Amino acid sequence: MPDIDTMKISNYLKKEDVGTGVQVTIREVIEGNIAQEGKPLDLKWLIYFNEFDKPLVSNVTHREQIASYLGSRNTDHWLGKQVVLFNDLSVLFGSNIGGIRVRPAQQTNTQTQFSGYEQSAGKTQLGYAQQPNQPNQQNQQQNQQQNQQQPRNSSFVPEFDDDIPGFD
Repeated sequence: MPDIDTMKISNYLKKEDVGTGVQVTIREVIEGNIAQEGKPLDLKWLIYFNEFDKPLVSNVTHREQIASYLGSRNTDHWLGKQVVLFNDLSVLFGSNIGGIRVRPAQQTNTQTQFSGYEQSAGKTQLGYAQQPNQPNQQNQQQNQQQNQQQPRNSSFVPEFDDDIPGFD
């Protein structure tokens, strides 16, 4: 028997299309009418991706996240750039659980970084090899010393902003 999620027919991306995460390349950002035939005009911003035929009906949260991750609020600068779309189960719409959210894409740049210098044109310059995002031994020791010197605040409670704008 088919899964009920496969029975939903949509002209737009839905949470079931992206699952736990799909890295996508932005192809186009346009304003389009998402109203059903015979209904009043309903213009929304649509984001098309190379990996899908149907677009994402974007909301303010999607656009703010993408702008933050790609470093530009100008959607023309997003074209050809990658992000990951995923089903976030913490998104709630009445009794519906889950919704599409955006996170930064995995970096495909595997260039080895060097302490103080980088590898350029295939030549190693001064320094020693270090994998990206892995601190060298000196940095690890400094971090341990700082952590020992700073008292821990066991009463820390993170603040959450319940007034999240942009669920349009």
